[in-house]
Amino acid sequence: MNDIIIKQALLCARTYFDESSKISPSMANRVHIVFEEIFNILLRVSGISDLEQKLKHLNEHMQDVEFKENLTKQLISNITDMKEIALLNQHLKYLAEFGRILPFEGPSYYELSEPNKIDDQIHFLKESLIKHKLVKKSTTAPIAIILPFRIANKFRLRNLLSSLLGIHNSFIDKSKYSIIAVNQDAEDCYEDVISDYVDHYIFAKNETAYNVSWARNIGAVCGRESEILLFWDIDIVAPRELINKIYESFDDSIGCVVPYTSGINLNERSTSYFIEHIPSTIAYNSLMDNLNGQVMHEVYGFMIAVRSNEYFKIGGFDERYEGWGDEDNDFYSRIYASTKIRRLNLPIYHLDHPRPLMRIEGEKLNRNLINDPISEQDNIGVLNKYSS
Repeated sequence: MNDIIIKQALLCARTYFDESSKISPSMANRVHIVFEEIFNILLRVSGISDLEQKLKHLNEHMQDVEFKENLTKQLISNITDMKEIALLNQHLKYLAEFGRILPFEGPSYYELSEPNKIDDQIHFLKESLIKHKLVKKSTTAPIAIILPFRIANKFRLRNLLSSLLGIHNSFIDKSKYSIIAVNQDAEDCYEDVISDYVDHYIFAKNETAYNVSWARNIGAVCGRESEILLFWDIDIVAPRELINKIYESFDDSIGCVVPYTSGINLNERSTSYFIEHIPSTIAYNSLMDNLNGQVMHEVYGFMIAVRSNEYFKIGGFDERYEGWGDEDNDFYSRIYASTKIRRLNLPIYHLDHPRPLMRIEGEKLNRNLINDPISEQDNIGVLNKYSS
């Protein structure tokens, strides 16, 4: 057990020097400050005078497996004070329980090759999707899967194609779900790319800031006749059993299902490797030995399933939220107050992409709306909201 604590502490201390791991300001403030505390403890108790330089080297040369193994052995050998080990474990528990984010690194990660080129990944996904062209599209189904998107770069296109491929590979009969894609942008560039693999393709013209709440509401209005609305972030690939688990989880008492416990943010190399295995029959959890990223516990922004009547009862997503951030927190707090929620013990996988702007001069884009009660939204998801 002590060895595990020290190995995880080493990973946290190394991650402290990795600027790319600060995936959001809140992570930097809430998590990296704890990484710094762990680093300071190791600096104090490890007996390694050049530990900082070694951690920086490890961060810059992650493929140097021998160097990592030697440093790990040295730390395990030198750190024997149980009080210090307990203090390290206390910080790790904080990260898991309150920070809710822990760095993860599989033992075989360094054996992976460099990421495939983004154009090659997109080509691979398009070729893999061809067999899933929908000959007869569903008009209604028990579950409406809603995929809102704005493609700002090739990485987001790659991730959308990955999500679609993952959905089509799910362990559930196609008659049980329909897919509604909502492209919100200044002009429509992706109907020819996407429409063959979804049941409904909607272009929502918006030349201003992205409004994911509006896009989700548009999808919900389209899928209103479905019993369940499943909102799916386009950067997510989920276990093949997830949609069926959601379908089985709704009973008369349940109005909402959060279908995962942990979201695993993959780095670019892990994302490239993971994508190669989406079309295969291998269970995604068996890939974990080869992945690197952050494990986020007890979050709810990536995916949520809601009974259609409950969704419209609370007014859907608040369309006042524009840009990125906090519309999911607002929705969750309102649905939590309105109905009973069930959470499933499954992981989901978040594919890498450049981070969108979420703050201006350190302030959240939608800071004025946080904790501001929603106004009446009877007329939600109006398609010409930004173009009338």
